[in-house]
Parts: sequence; C-alpha cells; structure tokens
Amino acid sequence: VFSITANGNGTITGGAAGTVTDALDKDYEVTPGTYSVAETALAGWVKTGDTCQNVAVAAGEKKTCTITNTKMATLEIVKVALGGSATFNFTASGDNLPGSFTVNGNSKAIFPNLMPGGSRTVTEGALPSHWDFTSLTCGLTVLGDGTTSSYTSGPTATITNLGAGDTLTCTYTNTKRGEIRIIKGAVGGEGTDTFNFTSTGGLPSPA
Repeated sequence: VFSITANGNGTITGGAAGTVTDALDKDYEVTPGTYSVAETALAGWVKTGDTCQNVAVAAGEKKTCTITNTKMATLEIVKVALGGSATFNFTASGDNLPGSFTVNGNSKAIFPNLMPGGSRTVTEGALPSHWDFTSLTCGLTVLGDGTTSSYTSGPTATITNLGAGDTLTCTYTNTKRGEIRIIKGAVGGEGTDTFNFTSTGGLPSPA
C-alpha cells in the first residue's frame, strides 16, 4: 500500500491524503487548476515512473496520471563449508555490489535493494589452505517477475537482467581436505631404520 498526497492551486474535495495499490486507484474531485501528487517512499521499492506532476485540469475534465514503482531485487551468497569452517573471500562487480567481501563458513551474505536489470558477477577468490572448491549453484528462491538469468563457470556466477522482486541465491560449497596420519611402531629396535611405503587413491606426498 502506497500513501499519496495531492496538492495544487485549486480545491481538493475530501482532503489531499490517500492510498493506492496495484489494484486500487485513488480518485480526487478538484476544482479547475494545476495539481501534483507526492508519494511516500516505501522500503524495498523505487519509483520508476511518474506522470502525476503539474497536471492541468479544466472545468468538467477528467485526467488520469500514473505513478510506477518497481520492487527491488535481492542477491544472496550462501557458503557451505564441509568438514570445517573458515573465512572465504569474494570479489564482485555490478550495480550496488561491493568490490570485495567475505563470508564465513556455513553463513551467507545478503545484498538487498538491488536495482533490477543490469549485469553482475560474483567470484570466489583464493581458498584458505587445505580447502577445495566443490560446486556453485544459483537459483531463484523468491519469485518476483522471474526474469533473472544466471550461469556459473567454476567459482564465478554471472547474473543478468535481475528481475524485479526476485531473490537469487547462489550457493558456494567448499570441502576441507582430510588427513591420514601414518604412525610407525618399530618393535625390537631403536627405530633408526627407514621404512618405505606406497599408496593408492591419489595421495599427495606427506607433509
């Protein structure tokens, strides 16, 4: 519901205040003159059109004007950290996104009040030691006009034409590497001999 107030150099019958919605209009009865309508800003919305300024109304004339509002969009970056927790670095580009930000493991960063449209990218940076990139998926979790398009390539999400009222959630999953510790017990000696091992499964050289 949007609150409006009319004003002008004539008389407004019944007062200047009113409310409108997408389905409910507001009619003013006025004497001949020039009128404008002011709208009270509503959180999460931006005015994108207004023909209700300096509207001249002659005797017996009916004029129609329109105020257009667009619901802002939201981008969520969710971090799933498997096997531990760490701080993960990101870079971003596009309207109303910071150049860089961090997300802790198993938490998220939320960017509300984004202007619909445009092109934006989010990329996960170099990972903390012992962590691997596992996956990145993006999808709409709140549907507005549903025009949002996104695709992923490695750790980069590219978002185009972010839809009015849409919430796009991109989930980055990282996995912490495990550890195998080999303990050698040497029975009957001082343990100064060298013992050789082989491994399978792509194990790296021991640290």
